[in-house]
Amino acid sequence: MAISSALSKRNVHLRLSLYWIVVVSALWILFFFFTQGTEKGRSLWNTTFKEALIPSIPITGNNAARILAFGPPILFSSTLCYIFMTSTALPVQRISWIVNLANSFRKFQQLPAATEGRQLAVKNQFLVGESNFDHIAVCLIVIPCVVWFLGTMGREINTAEDLTIEGTVNFVASAAGVVGGYAMSLFLIPVSRHSILLVAMGWSPVNALRLHIWAGYTSFFFLAIHTILYVFKWFLYYDEPVWDQIKPNSTCWGWNQPNSMTLTEHRVSCRRNWYNLTGILIAVLFLVLLATSLNWFRRQWYRVFYLFHVFTGTLIILISMLHWGGFVIAMAPSIAYYLASTAPTLIQALASRFRGGVRITRVVQIPDAGGCIEVHMETNAQSQAALERKPCLYCKICIPSLSIVWHPFTVFMQPQDLSCVRFLFRPVGPFTKAAAEALTSTTKSPVTIVDGFYSGEDRVQESLQHDHVCIVAGGVAITPFLSMIPSILAEVAVRRGGSGGCCSDIPLKKLVLHWVCREEGLIRYILETYIRPNLALARELGFDLTMEVHYTGSKDIATYGALLQMTDTKDNGDITSEAELMDGWAKTAFNKPGSFEDTAHGESESEVSSSEARLKKKYDAELRCDDKVTPESWTEGQRYTPEGQESKASNGHVMEVGRMMSDCNDASWRDNNVPLLLTAGCILWMSYILVVRWYSVRVPSQNQFYTRVWGVLLAIVTSIVASIVLECIMILVVRRKDRPASREATGSSFPVTRAFQTIPEFGMTTTTTTTMTTMMMMVGGDVLLAQASPVKWHRGRPAPSFVVADSKNHTAPAMFLCGPVPLMDAVRKECTSEDKVGLTRICLYEERFEM
Repeated sequence: MAISSALSKRNVHLRLSLYWIVVVSALWILFFFFTQGTEKGRSLWNTTFKEALIPSIPITGNNAARILAFGPPILFSSTLCYIFMTSTALPVQRISWIVNLANSFRKFQQLPAATEGRQLAVKNQFLVGESNFDHIAVCLIVIPCVVWFLGTMGREINTAEDLTIEGTVNFVASAAGVVGGYAMSLFLIPVSRHSILLVAMGWSPVNALRLHIWAGYTSFFFLAIHTILYVFKWFLYYDEPVWDQIKPNSTCWGWNQPNSMTLTEHRVSCRRNWYNLTGILIAVLFLVLLATSLNWFRRQWYRVFYLFHVFTGTLIILISMLHWGGFVIAMAPSIAYYLASTAPTLIQALASRFRGGVRITRVVQIPDAGGCIEVHMETNAQSQAALERKPCLYCKICIPSLSIVWHPFTVFMQPQDLSCVRFLFRPVGPFTKAAAEALTSTTKSPVTIVDGFYSGEDRVQESLQHDHVCIVAGGVAITPFLSMIPSILAEVAVRRGGSGGCCSDIPLKKLVLHWVCREEGLIRYILETYIRPNLALARELGFDLTMEVHYTGSKDIATYGALLQMTDTKDNGDITSEAELMDGWAKTAFNKPGSFEDTAHGESESEVSSSEARLKKKYDAELRCDDKVTPESWTEGQRYTPEGQESKASNGHVMEVGRMMSDCNDASWRDNNVPLLLTAGCILWMSYILVVRWYSVRVPSQNQFYTRVWGVLLAIVTSIVASIVLECIMILVVRRKDRPASREATGSSFPVTRAFQTIPEFGMTTTTTTTMTTMMMMVGGDVLLAQASPVKWHRGRPAPSFVVADSKNHTAPAMFLCGPVPLMDAVRKECTSEDKVGLTRICLYEERFEM
């Protein structure tokens, strides 16, 4: 035990070391940005650092500063992460000393609690919740670029002897172009597949997209200044027609300068035209990129946005290298990093395509659920361990027969059956509608390629540092929490050492799930399949877990009453009179569907009924996920697919984790880090050397701009070849010992509760062997809720004040959100109503359902 504890502590320290290495690397780049605006800073990088660190490299001037600023921090930090990254979780509290220091200056006053005569010691949770990535992007990208730009202008003004309007336009335009190019030089890192630096920081790729977006906006802003000022010069200071200043003449398109012209004459004739032409192309492509990236356009035409983004983004980078040679050196580390992270992933996807894609074992079409589809994919032990270790993961899924665009889906597993990975979606857009039709087809299942897993912060550890957690989900956005809640209960069970034990080191005392949903079929399916075992386990552990369902559908009262009849009346006895029904029950009025008006909710504590003791009974028939289910076997205890619509198992392979997923295995050196280092590390360094070496050695003549990108093309070819070699090795050697995941949890401490379920049509009465503690009866148009029930029912959308009310009665509450943007915005506004500068009352954690 002591050895295991020491090893675990060492792994945590190693994991923290990687985090701080990346932080120091980022600070090094920031130092470069902040010092380039002064003459002393430029001299420090171009002379002092160059002679001290890279004296033998034959590069001088600003290129030496660019190599030192971007190359070492990105390459060395990535390589160290490739070597030492394991599945050890990054500690949630990494800057606790800063948090304690801030809390010592800013404190909440004691507030009256819900209980009479008791004062609530409210904790200031400043810097405890999820980071605001817009603020991080402004600090890391916008402010350094602005400081550099203003510093450069100040330096030019101070050193200029005779400052004219034309000279001012020249140096302002040049400074804006340089800063815009440097802002662009880092925007590939957040969008790289399985970015090792994001893993080291514990950042979700969805949140890191804000860095990419802010880098793009910052680059566009400064490049727009650059373009506008130069166009102004064309019209004002040159006699030539503007078109003649942009279009290179026929001699400029050759491989070498004409014999009748000297190189100097050719420079004057062609150089300016090439600069102007490439500059105009960059400006046009940037405008197209910006227009197609707007939120309304992306939501309406996601496929167009995706293709234009990839195509125009690639052209902008390549043409920028033709426009400005210094951009090649500045962009080289990001290009090498992107190739090292993305090329092996795409080659793995291509290999998966020829292997038949991931094996789909079941497709469930849920009745009365707005067409919602649940897909089950067979997984291996490594994928199972990754999902058990960290919840709220998502995958990128591509169905080549429908679209070459990758689409993100949240994945989860059912604790009773860990042999398959599942994802749930509602067909609303062109792709999801086509995917639903193809997956539910009675013919051949489409080839499905899966790239996973992607994750960020450890949501379980984040939730356990609070005394009250409230989860708000809307519709199918409940999927991230279908894996998070079982993981929390498993952690509680481990720390308490068994059922009903006590554990004083767990701050979390209560978890409430508010689910807003309009499809009665989806509500019933999720409750029957996923929520009920969690409620039973929570009661067994003595943990306060409550679910509140807010039904916003348009069904009439009678149908809604039928929806709520989910208990076995044989186990609950007969209710003979309304007086008996009202005794000990809380009454809740309906809201109008679609409104945010508050309702009167009864406050009641959950109790354990005698019928709940049978939830631990082991039935012979367990929930299974395979392709052998037949209509005749439904009555024998196997899982029933609603409406009988179940696709046959597809050919293909079990789901595998991404080759570049660096935190998927504890046995790191043998199974994961060595292939990762040999592939990604080699691609990273070879690509960088090819790009920089080609540009520094093969100095092009002024009309041979195209030679600047040859190093990039060679790097792309190198990354593809290395990725193919890795994929062949992984398929032929390493993956031969791979096995499909077992149906039971291999390393999880989650106490599996087996239950036999039969789910007929959702409009019919349900009979199950395990009963819910709630029986809903419709009396006079109101819903009556049992006090002993862990599931509370409401009609209409909840008011934000009601959702947040219980959290405000606790010392250190947290709110986890996932759902439509209006719902999240309303709850977020209510949560931050008491916040001030340096004061945070409720911590917010958001699972963004829309990327």
